[in-house]
Amino acid sequence: MKVQEILIDIIVADFLQPTIDRLSEQLRRNIWLRVTLMLDKEKVDRLISTTENKDFIEIHGDVRIVASDTAIEDRYKYSLQCVFPVDPELCGLSGIRMKGAVILGEKAAKHDYPGFMYTYNEWDWGKVVRDF
Repeated sequence: MKVQEILIDIIVADFLQPTIDRLSEQLRRNIWLRVTLMLDKEKVDRLISTTENKDFIEIHGDVRIVASDTAIEDRYKYSLQCVFPVDPELCGLSGIRMKGAVILGEKAAKHDYPGFMYTYNEWDWGKVVRDF
């Protein structure tokens, strides 16, 4: 398995999925995301979603993750941005941003996750992920 595939699986499972699961309950929306990670100019994609709730309506969004290796062996830092379409019912909520680092191999339990933030009225890609 390529490093890109390992990274996207870890970032989605450990960081992004729990965040969108919470957001889904708060917004009362089933969230579907097309996630693309780029490392060393190679891209991998995943389609993820929250658990479907028949009482919720759907919202679709796109996620871009830029990853890069660091001076520490098997450590990769990443920047992530999720953008949802404009929806007047969401009062300007436009997506999610998060940054962190993933350590592969024997030290895999030591991820650096400083947190995330919801974004409002930012429907353009940020500088880090713009030239994807």
